[in-house]
Amino acid sequence: MSGPASPPYTSLRGLLAALGPLLLTPHGQQDGSLSIDPEVRGSVVWDPLEDVPPIKGGVLLMTGASLAAAATSSAIKEAAKLEYAAVVLKPRDLVRDDIDISGAGEVQLLVAPDDASWSSLHALISAAVSEPPEARTASIADIAPGDLFSLSNAIAALAGTAITIENVNREVVAYSNIADQDTDDSRRDAILGRAVPDLPWYLARYRAVAMATTPVFFGKEHGALDRVAMPLRVGPRLVGSLWAFDEGGTRSDEIARVLAEAAPIAALHLLDAAGAYSLQRHRRGELLTAALGEGQMDPGVALTLAQQMPVILVGFAHSAVHGADVDMGRVADIVALNAEAVRRAASCTVMGDRVFVLLPGAEQLTDERIRNFLALSQRAVAATADVQLRSAYSGALHAVADLSTARTDIETAFRFQRVKASAHSISTANERHRILLQELSEGTVAAPDRLLAPVRQVLAYDADNGTEYAATWLAFLDSFGDNRKAAEMMLVHENSQRYRMRQLIKKFEIDVDDPELRLIAWLQLGLLRRDRR
Repeated sequence: MSGPASPPYTSLRGLLAALGPLLLTPHGQQDGSLSIDPEVRGSVVWDPLEDVPPIKGGVLLMTGASLAAAATSSAIKEAAKLEYAAVVLKPRDLVRDDIDISGAGEVQLLVAPDDASWSSLHALISAAVSEPPEARTASIADIAPGDLFSLSNAIAALAGTAITIENVNREVVAYSNIADQDTDDSRRDAILGRAVPDLPWYLARYRAVAMATTPVFFGKEHGALDRVAMPLRVGPRLVGSLWAFDEGGTRSDEIARVLAEAAPIAALHLLDAAGAYSLQRHRRGELLTAALGEGQMDPGVALTLAQQMPVILVGFAHSAVHGADVDMGRVADIVALNAEAVRRAASCTVMGDRVFVLLPGAEQLTDERIRNFLALSQRAVAATADVQLRSAYSGALHAVADLSTARTDIETAFRFQRVKASAHSISTANERHRILLQELSEGTVAAPDRLLAPVRQVLAYDADNGTEYAATWLAFLDSFGDNRKAAEMMLVHENSQRYRMRQLIKKFEIDVDDPELRLIAWLQLGLLRRDRR
């Protein structure tokens, strides 16, 4: 009788060969060589608030290194004691003086690019460990439906060159990682960004591929190696493309033959994978749309969303002029890719000229991580769709009923940003005063026909005589009645400020000791000043 099956594993050298130097390289080894080659038995995402789990042969992904330097140094030492195979850091962590890597001992330090997604690394390492080496170059016919990474490796083995699979939106969905196959910066950037930039020479290539039915050859240009591209179609429908290197253009016919033979199967694999994933994404988007819409929420929707709580709601609005033609569907696709790198189960939906994102697991999302996601999304949309975005986000929401209020606050934040011509992202939880101020400014509190008599009289007198009584009064209120601070605000001597206030009180019969009058006058004068600015 046979014993229990051995857990899946690979060697560290095999792992690096499977993922390739684009994603992982040994730290301090110029030639990428390893002095040790331990077994790798799994990938572990490190949480700075928890102990390092005892997994011999594990690969520890130091996701929180930049936020917890002392804990990172301790975790590296602990990983060495527990006989981990490797620890993964990013270049930004290695240049910090407060992160000590000297305690790594026999643990191999690996480096991943700063712009690589931790979630993608975790998934790829887990796949490499669970997949036997021979499967990485398996026959195309033996690959499970939708397994695009195995498919790309199989095609790469047959073609003898690196392969990238892209969907119809020019997003990188899979790529080969066979050792010693050529690559270049444009492929690396596309893999790490999971999308191809909208550069003029790229667009010309994609137009050519979209119109073709056979392989298309591209010469070396703009620092990119020669390529052979093959459109992927299911019937007349274009579903994506295969891209292969052809260094020097010496093997074009051979590579083209492999791509043409693989294309029908690759198209079905891509359709299968895209269909399953798109269906999940579409369903999540529908749930979010229903939750943020008007009217009574369906009980089933509420129950599904309640299971994800606490969550954070994020909103994006474009900064184009009103009525401009902006492809919000394209914007949402780019934002969704970045959101899913933060939370795989993130939901994304388009509502008019807004894109809303729901991020589950709010308790683990720091303010810095959310702002990084916003910045990455805004840069990606600007680079690939030439659209500038404003953004705002809620605090942690613990009840489904809070979603509607959170959306209202985000919409108010967008209006505040437009009035102030501000591009900075607003946290509606941390900057609640800005939301309330915007709501007040949109009401009637500072409408011309609602101004207090003294306020109206002061404004009229200033307009007729070129005086600064309104500004003097507001500085007095802003400084809580401290004439010295008010004088600094007005850039006048303290005695001048006191004299102006005496004249103001006498001329307009203002009771500065009345708290309700002070409050309303401060709001009206402050909002009017804000609107003028």
